Amino acid sequence: MKKLLILSTLTFIFSFFIAAQNISTVAGNHSLGRGYSGDYGPATAAKLDEPTGVLCDASGNLYIVDAGENAIRKVNTSGIITSVVGNSASGYTGDGGPAVYAELSAPKTACFDGSGNLYIADYNNQVIRKVNTSGIITTVAGNNSYGRGYSGDGGPATAAELYDPFGIACDAAGNLYIADDNNDIIRKVNTSGVISTYAGIPTKQGYSGDGGPATAAELYNPDGVVLDPVGNLYISDYNNHVIRKVNTSGTISTVAGNHTYGYSGDGGAATAAELSITIGVSLDIPGNIYISDVTNEVIRKINTSGIISTVAGNGRFGYSGDGGPATAAEIFSPYQVAFDPSGNMYIADYNNEVIRKVAPCNFGTSSAVVIQGILCNGINNGDAQVIISGGTSPFTYSWSNGSTEDSSGAFLGPQTYSVTVHDANGCTTTASVSLTQPPAISLKMDSINGLNCNGFAKVSASGGVSPYSYLWQPGGETGDSILKQCTGTYCCKVTDHNGCVKNICVNLVTTGINQLSTDNGQLTIHPNPSSGVFMLQAKSEEQRGKGMVEIYNVLGEQVYRSGFLIPNSQFQIDLSSQPSGVYLYKVTDKNSTIIGEGKLVIEK
Repeated sequence: MKKLLILSTLTFIFSFFIAAQNISTVAGNHSLGRGYSGDYGPATAAKLDEPTGVLCDASGNLYIVDAGENAIRKVNTSGIITSVVGNSASGYTGDGGPAVYAELSAPKTACFDGSGNLYIADYNNQVIRKVNTSGIITTVAGNNSYGRGYSGDGGPATAAELYDPFGIACDAAGNLYIADDNNDIIRKVNTSGVISTYAGIPTKQGYSGDGGPATAAELYNPDGVVLDPVGNLYISDYNNHVIRKVNTSGTISTVAGNHTYGYSGDGGAATAAELSITIGVSLDIPGNIYISDVTNEVIRKINTSGIISTVAGNGRFGYSGDGGPATAAEIFSPYQVAFDPSGNMYIADYNNEVIRKVAPCNFGTSSAVVIQGILCNGINNGDAQVIISGGTSPFTYSWSNGSTEDSSGAFLGPQTYSVTVHDANGCTTTASVSLTQPPAISLKMDSINGLNCNGFAKVSASGGVSPYSYLWQPGGETGDSILKQCTGTYCCKVTDHNGCVKNICVNLVTTGINQLSTDNGQLTIHPNPSSGVFMLQAKSEEQRGKGMVEIYNVLGEQVYRSGFLIPNSQFQIDLSSQPSGVYLYKVTDKNSTIIGEGKLVIEK
C-alpha cells in the first residue's frame, strides 16, 4: 500500500461500543448434568447444581453460589475449582467455625464488603451469613428459629424475621441491603447491626410510588439488588418486570421496563422496553446496568444514556454458542451476572448448570483511520488504512464506500468516509474521517537580471500546508532562491507538507559591468561584481554639487546611504559587511534628479 504523508487537515471521529462479545463456559460441565464434583481440578470438568449467583473478588477470582448443593464454590485465576463455604448438606449449622464445614440451605446470592468479608443470602434458612477473611462463618441477619416472617425493624438484625432473602448487596462502608423477597421489601442492616426497611411496604405487593419515598412504594417480589459507587440502589422488581432505582435521597423511580411482560425495546429507551422475569441486576465499572431477563433467556444492558440492548442470549433456551458471539448463544434461565476487574462478564446459567463468560470488547481508544494519502487541488493521491489497538484478530472491515479491506483508496474528494471493524469476538468499533480540501499552493517569483552570470531569483510560496521544499532545475539547488546564474530559464518545483506540487519558471538575462550614461553626464561604478567595495565616479560638470548614493537589498531594505561631491575623481562605497547577493543602487544629484541606477553584485 502506498505510504505517503498524513494529511494534517483531517478530522478523526471515533465511537466505540459493545456489540456481540465472545461467549465461553468457564465452570461446570453441561454434559455431566447437575451434581457436586470436581474440587481441586479444572472448573470446566466440575459438576454444578443450579448456580444462582456469581461474584468476583478484587483479584479476579470467581465465586459461584451453588444453590442446589448448598455451597459457595471458588474458581481461582488458574481455573481450579474448590468449595469455600458449605459442606453440600442442607441445614443450618457451623456458626463460629470454619465456613467450609457449615451447612447452608439453598443459598441464592452473595457479596463482598470493602474489607473482603463475604455475605451470603441463605435463602431457606431465612438468614444472612457472614464469612470473615479468616474463613469463620456467623449469622448477621435473620433468626432461623423464627422461620419466615416480618419483624425486627429498629432492633438487632439477628433478632429480625426475614421471608426468603434472595438478593444481597454490600456497600463499601459495610452496610447490607437485603432483597426480602416475599416480604416485598428491601431491608438494610447498618454497621451497628440494626435492621430497617429501606424500600417497599411490608407484605404489600404492587407497583406504585415512583417519584416519592421508597418506603411508601409498592414492590412485587424484589429479587436482586446492587449499589453503584455513589450509593444509588438498583432493584430487580421481579413480578413487576421492571428495574427500580432508589437514589441517595431515598426517592424511588423506574429505570427499565414498562411494567409489561414481554421482550421488546432494544435500541430505545429502557423505560419503554418490555422485560420478563427480572431476577438479577448488576453494574459494570463504567456504570452500565445489566439485567438477568430470565424467561427471555437473555442478558439486557442499559447504557449510561438509558438505552437498552441485548448483550447475551438469542432469546431461545438451550445450551449453544460457545466460541462465538454472545448474542447468538442459547442460555437457559440466566440468574445473575458479575464482572471481574478486567471487565469480563460472568453469567450464572442456572438450568445449564454452568457459568458462562463473556469477554469484553477491548478495542483501544487509539483505533483509528489514518489517511496515508493527500488531496491536492481536488485530486486524491493516496489511500486510508485502519490502525487497530486491541480487539481480537482476525478482523473484518466495512467501508462506507463499499471496500472490505483494511485500507481503502476510493476517495473521490472532500467528504466524510467511515469504516466499521468487527473482531473475532463479535466486538465492533467504528471510525470516520473527514477529508477537507487544503488551499491550493500559490507561488510568486522575484528575479534580478544580474551581471556577469550573477542572475538572482527567489520564490515565495503560500497556500497548501507548510513547510515547503524547493528544487531548482537546472542546477539542483534546494533553497527558496538561486544566485550566480547565467542567462537562461530556471524552474523551481515547490512541494508542500502534504506532498502537493506546483512549478514556476523565470527567464534570466545577464550582462557585463553596468556603465550608465545620462543626458547630464556619465556615471561609472567598478568593479562590479566585487567582494563588497565599489568605486563610484560621476563626471557631470553641469550637476556640480552634492550627490547622494542609496543602496537596497532585494527585499527593498536600505543597506547604505551616503552623500558625495559631483564631480569627483572616485568615491568608495563599502558594502563589505553585507552578504553575497544582488543589490540595487540609485544615485541622485543636488536636485534629487536620478543620474544613475542599476545593480551591484557582491561575491565573497
